[in-house]
Amino acid sequence: MGWVNMPHSDAQAVARRLPSDLVAIMKSREYSTETADASDQSAFVNSEFVKTAQLIVAGGLVRAVLGAEPPKDVDVFGPSVELLTKAAEELAKARRVPVIHSERCLTVPRSRGMLPVQFITGFARATPQETLAAFDFTVCQGALWFLNDVPVGLLGPRFYRDLAARRLVFIGSEVPGGSLLRAQRYIARGYRCSVHTFAKLLTSLYKSAGFEAVETDEEREREMLRVLVEVDPGSIPNE
Repeated sequence: MGWVNMPHSDAQAVARRLPSDLVAIMKSREYSTETADASDQSAFVNSEFVKTAQLIVAGGLVRAVLGAEPPKDVDVFGPSVELLTKAAEELAKARRVPVIHSERCLTVPRSRGMLPVQFITGFARATPQETLAAFDFTVCQGALWFLNDVPVGLLGPRFYRDLAARRLVFIGSEVPGGSLLRAQRYIARGYRCSVHTFAKLLTSLYKSAGFEAVETDEEREREMLRVLVEVDPGSIPNE
């Protein structure tokens, strides 16, 4: 995929919206990337540091800041569960709050007005490119990290045009039930979902639910609910 560099002004804008305690951790030697020369901004995509970035902010906050929306939280990604867990524990200690454990992430709650931070342990990827490639919608394909204390970023090739049009374009998903629920929330915020994107979502969900082996409509409905509830139990109230 043709990744593009995030303009420096946009990287600075995103970095300014990050909680200061998270920035301090991301800039520390253990969680950031260092190189002898950070002056060549044009070489970011192909340079070696992209292969070794540690903590990465990606997805919702990047989209929100660059789309002039209020961010609700920060999603942090990294190359291993161990690194993400250690960073979450450090941030929780600094905020004097407990780490909230769930199946796919570790959440450090809001403190002193600073946004809550989710360390996505169920989504560990070795590089920023691998992290962005695993996102479900093009408007989520934005990542930021620190190189020699300088905020730098990477974007998907359709990021800006789909964000400007508030358009959902589905790429694929390991958890299509979650993507369908996310699409519902995006539409509520004013994003447009074309028939083609909706068809791709339903096809992906159909395959993940294993409907080929299901014989009755009742069983299909039950299996569909299972897939959706697995992703977000609170999103489907009892009738």
